[in-house]
Amino acid sequence: MTIYSQHATRGKTQILATYQGPDGVVSKTVTSLAEPRLAVPVVDALNRISAFATVPVSIHDRRERRVG
Repeated sequence: MTIYSQHATRGKTQILATYQGPDGVVSKTVTSLAEPRLAVPVVDALNRISAFATVPVSIHDRRERRVG
């Protein structure tokens, strides 16, 4: 799952994507906005999309009626 956040830098607000990569946690800049107040709804929308795109995984162990 990717988590989106905002970070102020050099007079702009960057939107960052943070995720688990093969070499550990990775954070990349998605875009920069000149108006900081616009970052909040964009970050919120990206996090909602990321959450909906995440598929929950579970395993049903029917031997003793357990779920792992």
